[in-house]
Amino acid sequence: MTTRSRKLSGYFQGNRPDIENIDNFHLAPSKLNPPALNSRWVVRPRLLAALDSGLKRKLTLVSAPAGYGKTTVVVQWLHSISSPSVWLSLDEYDSDPDRFLRYVVASIHTVFPQFGGRLNSLLPSPMLPPTEYLADTLIADLAAMAKPLVLVFDDFHSIGSEPVKLVERLIQYLPNKIHIVIVTRVAPLLPLVKWRARGWSTEIGTADLRFYREEAHAYFSSHFAGQLSDAAIEQVTDQAEGWVTGLQLARYSLANAVDPETWARNAHSNDRVVIDFLMDEVFVGQTDAVKHFLLITSVLKSFCAPLGDNLLEAGGRSRDSGSIIAFLEKENLFLVPLDSEGTWYRYHYLFQLFLTRQMKTTLPQSLQRKIHLHAGEWFAEQGYIDEGLNHLIIAGDLDGAAELIGANMHAAVDQDNHRRILNQWLEMFPDDAERNRPTL
Repeated sequence: MTTRSRKLSGYFQGNRPDIENIDNFHLAPSKLNPPALNSRWVVRPRLLAALDSGLKRKLTLVSAPAGYGKTTVVVQWLHSISSPSVWLSLDEYDSDPDRFLRYVVASIHTVFPQFGGRLNSLLPSPMLPPTEYLADTLIADLAAMAKPLVLVFDDFHSIGSEPVKLVERLIQYLPNKIHIVIVTRVAPLLPLVKWRARGWSTEIGTADLRFYREEAHAYFSSHFAGQLSDAAIEQVTDQAEGWVTGLQLARYSLANAVDPETWARNAHSNDRVVIDFLMDEVFVGQTDAVKHFLLITSVLKSFCAPLGDNLLEAGGRSRDSGSIIAFLEKENLFLVPLDSEGTWYRYHYLFQLFLTRQMKTTLPQSLQRKIHLHAGEWFAEQGYIDEGLNHLIIAGDLDGAAELIGANMHAAVDQDNHRRILNQWLEMFPDDAERNRPTL
């Protein structure tokens, strides 16, 4: 075992600490935690070395379509370096500069609780200063830090132009001891050509993230020791073109095959056809209870056992989410932990797309509406207003969504007296929703 492998294996017994306090009710703590490190992940020294070399520059950009293991390799790398690091998972709601910066500050607080004095004085203002001023204030706060820091933005493709402009200026004048890692499905609208020419960035793309044959051999050998020939492993790897999720799907199908060697040699692929085929192979082999759970939770961006139980009850099923989640995690069934306690999870992006498609074609419309309704009510009760509104509106319960805004309007205004959060909530409604709804 290499020094790097030993260091990574030492983290399988524990994970980084979570943030303890977030004052703003609309901030989700799970966004500040990277996925938990998994002992079954293949350590990829060449990519870890590339990330190491990137520390000498301002930016490391990890860019590839869904399913190429971007997040996985960055998480492995963070656990192998000595520099403090913080994590921020982004989504479309973070396109608001105020919300984006609050999350940036909250993420850095997980390591440096006193960070952000200058920036914190600006965020409660009725009107935020220009983007350039906000970026310069963030830069000043970062420059005042005594220790180095690695700041990771995951799912960077989710956010809009204003936070991207802020990050562009941040990188332009980044203090020497700070390093930024951007993980994204598409190349961001940043001056990458100029930064590349100046030696500011390290870029890891799709071609880099593909599994090489020796990595695929290590991956399959750890699961099928002595059951697959080198030729069979190479056949599967070549057909998947090193696509990590394709290899995961193949591994799961092989585990259920009577003769793994024959399956590997006879498997055939053709772009989207192979994806749908492998997805069906995974889904069909599950019990009815697991299938139902997968379908009803596919509408959620993230979920936990209490929320899953709520949705199971809505469909007349027994509350058994904890054991089902444990099974999915044990089987590595494209379940991504969002915190170190094993409370919140999400599905891999492409697997969730497949499940959502299955849900829409197999579950009655009445049950689909009930699932969204129960999800909306559960999120609302827990104080997750954005998620609650989203599901209530999808369920067609505009009256309930309006009541939810009414119940939380004063708290939103108190904490956000410039009312950007309130406006964001209102924009989620259909154009004519305000008719006959005095609250709106």
